[in-house]
Amino acid sequence: YIAEIAETFPEDVAGIMDRLTLPPRTIIHGDYRLDNLFFGQAGGVDTLAAIDWQISARGRGVFDVAYFIAGSLPFKEREARDVAEHALHVQRSEEKHPEESTDHQRNSSVGARDVARLEDA
Repeated sequence: YIAEIAETFPEDVAGIMDRLTLPPRTIIHGDYRLDNLFFGQAGGVDTLAAIDWQISARGRGVFDVAYFIAGSLPFKEREARDVAEHALHVQRSEEKHPEESTDHQRNSSVGARDVARLEDA
């Protein structure tokens, strides 16, 4: 299933972005992750407060949900997925355009693993 998504994603980006602007729209946080959440209790009731709203915007609420899920993966799992997805992307690109494989390898010298390490540095 991931292979199918990776194969068609570049062609689907514009449509996905268009659908994300359709109603229903709400206020989204834009950086919804654990380190921007405070958990507590008040009057015996569990409470939650989100902080750091500086990149909030109007959009589809599913954006914050997806961002939270993706950002909650542990580093090692994210790294393994990034490397696997990058390798699949390179393989699919080379299958579709074998004449460009050398250029593609040279242009992708900074791989997903390097990007993930930079994020966590």
